[in-house]
Amino acid sequence: MENGVGRQILDAYKRCEFRALVQLYLDVADDHEARANHDAACYYWTVAYVFALQEGMDCAEELRQKLAAHGREY
Repeated sequence: MENGVGRQILDAYKRCEFRALVQLYLDVADDHEARANHDAACYYWTVAYVFALQEGMDCAEELRQKLAAHGREY
């Protein structure tokens, strides 16, 4: 994870901005997916999914589907 994104994530945690965390983790996950690093992408999608569920965000279902497509739904 790039330092700038890492700092943004830490700042969002400090401010309890969970919706921002969803987007930040999605960006990191998509970057890993683009580089065919599926395990890392799924990890970050999972973190985004948990926060999306917590916040009642519409993207939670899309994240669940991405994880299921990669065999990460149990």
